[in-house]
Amino acid sequence: MDGSPTRSLRTLLRGRWQIPLALVALAAAGLSLQRLRPPPPKPDFDALIADLTALRDAKAYLPAADGAVNLLNVQPPLSRAQQAQLHDFTADVIYRHETASSEKDPENLHKLIEHLDALKTLADPLDATRLIRIAEVQSWLNDTDAAIEAYRSARAQPTTPDQRRTSAQALVTLLSRKGSGRAERRELLDELLADPGVTADYAWWALRESVRDALRQGDVADARRLVDTHGPRLSNADVKGYFEFLDGQVLLAEGRPDEALARAGWVDAWLTDTARRDDAMIRGGDVAALNGWLGGQVHLALEHPDEALKLFDNALLRAPKGELSIDAGVGRARALAALHRDDEALQALEDVVTRVNRRPELRQRGHEAVRDAGLILAEGQGRAADDLAPLQYLELVVDRTPPDGHDEHSRLLERLAQGFELAAARDADPTVRIHYLATAARRFLAAADLAVLDESRLAELTWHAAQAAMQAGRFTDARRALERFLDGREFDARRPTALLQLGEACEGVGDTARALQQYRRVIEAFPRVEEATRARLLAAGVLRAMGDAERVESERLLTELIDDDRVSPDSLTYRNALRALCELSVEAGRYADAISRLETFTELYPDDADFARARFLLADAHRRSAYALRSDPPPGAAAEAAQNESLARFHRAAELYDALIHDGPASDDAQHGVYERLALLYRADCLFEINTPESLHQSLELYRRAAARYEQEPTALTAQVQIANIHLRNGDRTAAARALERARWLLRGMPSPALAEGRDGADRAAWERYLTTVLASHQFRDVFSTPVAASP
Repeated sequence: MDGSPTRSLRTLLRGRWQIPLALVALAAAGLSLQRLRPPPPKPDFDALIADLTALRDAKAYLPAADGAVNLLNVQPPLSRAQQAQLHDFTADVIYRHETASSEKDPENLHKLIEHLDALKTLADPLDATRLIRIAEVQSWLNDTDAAIEAYRSARAQPTTPDQRRTSAQALVTLLSRKGSGRAERRELLDELLADPGVTADYAWWALRESVRDALRQGDVADARRLVDTHGPRLSNADVKGYFEFLDGQVLLAEGRPDEALARAGWVDAWLTDTARRDDAMIRGGDVAALNGWLGGQVHLALEHPDEALKLFDNALLRAPKGELSIDAGVGRARALAALHRDDEALQALEDVVTRVNRRPELRQRGHEAVRDAGLILAEGQGRAADDLAPLQYLELVVDRTPPDGHDEHSRLLERLAQGFELAAARDADPTVRIHYLATAARRFLAAADLAVLDESRLAELTWHAAQAAMQAGRFTDARRALERFLDGREFDARRPTALLQLGEACEGVGDTARALQQYRRVIEAFPRVEEATRARLLAAGVLRAMGDAERVESERLLTELIDDDRVSPDSLTYRNALRALCELSVEAGRYADAISRLETFTELYPDDADFARARFLLADAHRRSAYALRSDPPPGAAAEAAQNESLARFHRAAELYDALIHDGPASDDAQHGVYERLALLYRADCLFEINTPESLHQSLELYRRAAARYEQEPTALTAQVQIANIHLRNGDRTAAARALERARWLLRGMPSPALAEGRDGADRAAWERYLTTVLASHQFRDVFSTPVAASP
């Protein structure tokens, strides 16, 4: 029997069914006799069929199926008619077993279909009974399309009234799963409602489905017509509550919630008074649970979310699995949202999705209901402008439900992205703004991925994605969006900006070579537009970062910018170009150029954020040039003239440093403290280099001031060493030694992190070695022949 159509059936049934011993003995004896008496006699088919039928009717499905398959395999083969009868019999046995089983075995179901397919090849076309059976099995296998076609085929055959009703009801349900075939559904429901022979449970189910379809399509008038026309079939006292429920549902849709509430109350009283249970009617829809859901809907309409929530919870308790659990779960989420319990509302919608994902037949309907509810809640009616809950609901719609079509899903993503853009514009926290913009960029890109066939939308979506990503500093996303935008858009007016931004995005991710390539494309292709001006500035910055080899081209681009009549000194581009040229000149050691440009910069832009830095660089250019003139005079220059000019520049540098110290910081200049500290030391250095008694005295005071102000920083150590140098220059070795001992004392109490941040990079051990070596030198040998007390 390995490989037989009932192999898995055997596994399921092992040990469950008791086979009459006499039948087992007969079967064993029959097999033994066949082996002993060749050739075997032809079996009495009718007698064996009778025995198998007896086993089947006794619910001994395993031996019945085994016996039928054994007969199919006998040699010589049975006639076609007998084989057809056995295939039909085996399919019937499997069907009976699976019908009785709460857990359907897919292998058995496929075998059942195989036997019915074999029957089709051996006999006439299948009749309605067998086609309905195939449809039912396909439905169990969740093959909705095959089940629908089988039911349609069955209805094309001669059918009994019960078969037509059964197939019509099944088709309505299956078409509802697919969310399609609206016209066919309506025809089938109308057929059931027009059938005078249908029982109350069929009429209740068909009318409820018809009313629900009409209301989902927004056709309230049709829903009212259906209830008024067919509702009297439910006017009997035993079923009147079902009619009143439907009437209340339509009253609510008509905008008459108070009347609907009265109907729901009547149904509750009717249920209590009748106190009966009709299983057939309940299979068409449990009116107690449905009425709870209706009451919840009414209370939502009356803006009583607390009451609504209780009723939805009760409805879920009564109907935790079926289609009503979708409507009650969604209603519960809406009630929670109305109470501003948005986290719980979102979880309620997630719970609906989780439930229907376990029920393939409910999945599409559940996803649609969650999507529709999410869209309603995303409207955010009555909420503050900065409330993010509507965006959360829209995110759930986008992320937790499958799209019905690319265009619709793309537009939902676009709407979500726009919402995050607005949220970013409203929020003052830079970190939060960046998060919102980054989210918007990703959503725009996802929308673009679904809009590839709509060229104009694709362009807009990728453009918006790029802008949001650039603002958020998400350069990888920006690069992807810009590359997609530029692809094939040679004549788009935004192309220069896109190329420029692509360069910035590439630079942002560290791809400087590609960034420079994009900047040059802008300069070459669009030399007269504003973007080309900025591209020169950015290209110059990239070239400058590449090192000395590219410095000449960087400076050329910057010089072209400030010499361009179209670039006004009032523009930010001119300002940034001039600033970069100043720094390039200082870095290159061309101090005369640096001084000239820095003087221009400080005159033009006294309100610039880098004004303190520009003033410091101007002073520093004078100081560095003074050292350069003294150590390496220009060729042909008189030594005395070079020395005089060096002293003049030391004087000018000292003046500029002094002005920087005394003018104080601008209100928003966070860097001024750094420049003030350096200016204090460098002014002292300049006065030290001037080397007059007066300048040395001033230098000594400045070093002492620096040592006192920055006692916990390496600056104090540098100042103490310079104080020692001044004392040595003045011939006071004892005072110099005290200054060095003071440095050693300061070093012992200085925090290690402060030493690590020192500009000379010397650590504690390096300073200790330096001070010990200097103090042990011959200059201080006589001083330390008698102890010198260190200053505290």
